[in-house]
Amino acid sequence: MTRYLFVLSAFLLGLVTTSFFPTEEQIQDRFALGQRYYAANDHENCVKIFKEIEEMPNYPLLNVDRIEVRIEELVLPIRVAATYQLGNSYRNVGRTLLERSENALAEGDTSLAGRRRKEARRAFDEAKGHYGRIVDDPKAPYEVRVMAQYQIVRADFQMGNYPEAVADVEELLRRFPGSDYEEAAIYDMGWAYHYMGKYEECIATFRKLLEISHDDIKLDRATFQIAESHLALGRYDDAVRWFRRLVDKYDFSKMT
Repeated sequence: MTRYLFVLSAFLLGLVTTSFFPTEEQIQDRFALGQRYYAANDHENCVKIFKEIEEMPNYPLLNVDRIEVRIEELVLPIRVAATYQLGNSYRNVGRTLLERSENALAEGDTSLAGRRRKEARRAFDEAKGHYGRIVDDPKAPYEVRVMAQYQIVRADFQMGNYPEAVADVEELLRRFPGSDYEEAAIYDMGWAYHYMGKYEECIATFRKLLEISHDDIKLDRATFQIAESHLALGRYDDAVRWFRRLVDKYDFSKMT
């Protein structure tokens, strides 16, 4: 019996020593490398590393789900952090491609502009997929779920998908009422309505922002857009009244 136990112990020891199980520090270092690639705008390599971490199994001697890393002020489970950074990376690619599309259009190359815009849409959709997984993960920290939902808002807004951006904001307000991103989301919603030419909804949204915001820049911008929307609707007296709020707020007599 003792001989059999010795053989079994030797077999198990050999199994462990011949299999590679990374340590917690090695996985954290791998994430840090992905972060360096991300900071250098090396999309291909940072995506490779973050996907590797996202798909990494739990090991017999190491529960990867329990490993944490820091992104700015947030301490997050490493898989959640990797998924969030995948979303950020694809969104950055989308923004770059969208800028290239606009440059090509300005130069008169409509064919190239169209191709780059399609590529940008695919990148933004990929980003939204990663963000969406975090939003729907009840085990992910609340703060990063709200952040991810707001990044979906921004992705649709930047792509010019204004009806989708409005729906994204409504989803954020429904699922995460009173969050730190509520003000920014409502601000984006107001602009989305503006770009869609839905001036009544634009007015209502910016008036809601006036009720909750303490940001002077946003307050002035909201007031101005309310006035502009009344002007677009032909309500000239209302437009003058809202423009007057800005005039009365500042002493222009001291300007030279």
